[in-house]
Amino acid sequence: MRSSVVAITAMLTATLVVGAGAPAASAAVPVKAQKLPKDACALLTDAQVATVVPSGIPQAQPSSATQVSCFWQAGTGATQSLALGVDKLTIPAAKAKAQLKAAAKKEGAKLARGVGNFAYQSSPSPPFSQTAVLVGTLVFTLDFSAGAPVTAAQNASVLAIAKALAKNA
Repeated sequence: MRSSVVAITAMLTATLVVGAGAPAASAAVPVKAQKLPKDACALLTDAQVATVVPSGIPQAQPSSATQVSCFWQAGTGATQSLALGVDKLTIPAAKAKAQLKAAAKKEGAKLARGVGNFAYQSSPSPPFSQTAVLVGTLVFTLDFSAGAPVTAAQNASVLAIAKALAKNA
């Protein structure tokens, strides 16, 4: 599920490396470079997670210099889960935004206006929902699994979590 945003992040990084010697076509608007959080689990409160994953238990995932993530799953036997990934981009935010827009269009995603610098929400398959938010040089990805078709209310809850993340970034 997170693979599409991971692939986009890899593509964005590769674009910077390949295009590093090329002159800029236009002046980029400076964007504040955000620091990668140390703990993705600490970015969300239990109450936020509980809106989509009742009794979710946070599990920090392996991290790197450019990525941190956390996974919450409801109690034993439950099928709801939420994964939060935070990727630190090494390319200009304007280029990242353009490439995320292209990916959103390709996936037929719904744009989420007023969330970060750019955000979209998609449902690649019925029991899953993905929300991606660009804030400066960070990409936040929320992957939600409902265990059944995702409802509009669940998507709205995930989007509310994304808004809070963008606001606090």
